[in-house]
Formats: sequence, structure tokens, C-alpha cells
Amino acid sequence: DVHPSTLTASNNLSVLLFDQGKNAEAEELLREVLVVQQRKLGEEHPSTLNLRQNLSVLLSSQGEFEEAEHEMRGILEIYRKTLGNTHPDTLRSITGLGAMLEHLGRFPEAEELLQEALDTARRVLGDEHPVTLNSINKLGLVLWSQKEMGKAVMLFREALKAYRGMLGDEHPITLNVISNLGNALREQGVADEA
Repeated sequence: DVHPSTLTASNNLSVLLFDQGKNAEAEELLREVLVVQQRKLGEEHPSTLNLRQNLSVLLSSQGEFEEAEHEMRGILEIYRKTLGNTHPDTLRSITGLGAMLEHLGRFPEAEELLQEALDTARRVLGDEHPVTLNSINKLGLVLWSQKEMGKAVMLFREALKAYRGMLGDEHPITLNVISNLGNALREQGVADEA
């Protein structure tokens, strides 16, 4: 029988391999750990879901989007069933799937998911919760991709104001939103501010 510490160490090693660019080794190890984890703890255990999340990120980074999407939808389905539609983990999962669909150019699907995540997060967690702000930024990107610059700029401004207040001007997340806002303004024709 595999000890839980061994599973944790193997998961950590797979993340390390991924960080080193050894994707094939990371994926093989992650799949092995996942099979054992599912057998020991079940499909709905948080550790199993965390492993599946890591696998979906790995698959996505390797361009295996169909399988990554399948994993993400499976995770989201379990979160909806076990935690409900308003839990922060569910909302993070919705946002992650929406962001991947945006990356694949499936904008209407992405927008629908991200709008759901944002509306729920605003209502349940408040306007300045990290989950809410992440949804705001991701939805802004989808709207920008669909050339809805006015709405995108409005969302980026809201996210930027909150991130500046919480994280300061030089935090990577703040800088990312500044970049998004600047690019959207430039496309909108507001060159001076951009």
C-alpha cells in the first residue's frame, strides 16, 4: 500500500519536473499518482482534484487542449456537485475553464462561464476578493478578444484599482492588468493614456 506522504512527494516531484521543462516525465508520474490517489481516496477527494488540476495545466501547456478541457470539465462537475455553485473552488474552476476556452478562441463559451463566475463571486465574495478580481481580468480579456473594448477597459480599470490598493504597483498581477489595460486602450485609440 502506498503511504500518503509518498503520494504527496510524487506530486511535488511532478511539479518540479514540469518546472524544469521535463513535461513527459512529469505527466507520466502525475498519471501514476492519480491512479493510486483515485483508488485510495476516491474521485471527489480534494487531493485527487488537485492532482487532476495539475494534470490539466500540464496537458494545456503541451497543447493537449482536448484532454485538458475534459479534465477541467470533470473537476468542475465534481465541485458543482460536492461544493455547490458558489464555493470559491468552484468559481476558480469555472474561471480556469473559461480562460482556457478564451485561449482556444471559443469566446462565447468562455464569456458565458466567466460572466457566471464573476456574477457569483461579486454576490458571494465581494468586489475585491481575489477570485472576483481574477474573474474580472479574465472576462476583460475575453471581451477584448471579441473587440468589445469599452467593456474590457471598464473591467481592467476596476481590477487595476483593486490590485493597486491591495498589492501595489509593482506586483506581477498588477503589472499584468496594467499591460492588459494599456493594450486595450491602445486598440480603442486612446494612445496618450495607453
